Amino acid sequence: MPTHAGEPVGTLMLTTEWSDWRNAWWWWIQSVYVVPAARRGGVFRALYAEAERLARATPGVCGLRLYVENDNLRAQATYAALGMEDARYRVFEAGFSRG
Repeated sequence: MPTHAGEPVGTLMLTTEWSDWRNAWWWWIQSVYVVPAARRGGVFRALYAEAERLARATPGVCGLRLYVENDNLRAQATYAALGMEDARYRVFEAGFSRG
C-alpha cells in the first residue's frame, strides 16, 4: 500500500472470477481509493503495478479487469495509459432497494 509520511494514501481490492472461456481466473480491481491530496501522483500506478506483478506470478490468472463509469474520462485515460483496453462490455443490473 502506498504511503506518505507513514500514512496510507491509496487502496484497492482484488476479487476473482473464473472464466470458462479462458479456463483461467480474471482478477477484478475494485474499490479503488486514493486520498484527494495524493491523486495524480502515481498512487494508482503503484497499486496497479503490484496487482499486475502478483497476477502474472500466479499460475492460472489470465488478466486484470475493472469497471469504470462511462463518464469518468479521467479514470479511463489513466487505465489506458497503463496499457488496459476497453473490453467492450456493458453492465446490466437489477437494483433492489432495502429499507
